Amino acid sequence: MKKQEEKQIIIAFHVNDFYIFANCKSEIENLKKEIAKVFKIKDLDKIKECLEMRISRDRKKEIITLDQENYTKDVLRCLK
Repeated sequence: MKKQEEKQIIIAFHVNDFYIFANCKSEIENLKKEIAKVFKIKDLDKIKECLEMRISRDRKKEIITLDQENYTKDVLRCLK
């Protein structure tokens, strides 16, 4: 996690994946370039799902929504 003036950036790791969250797109791009100098990376663009959570965002309203609808449906199917 890094905070510098108004810019904030968070890196989250899970196994061999990592996610970058920031309030400044140029910070994300700069960080990806620096990481790519050391590691072979594949940019999968915008995150849509992580750890059984669906992730959606509304940039205009500045809202990020997480839900586990698909996971819940899978669990309920197993209970039948």
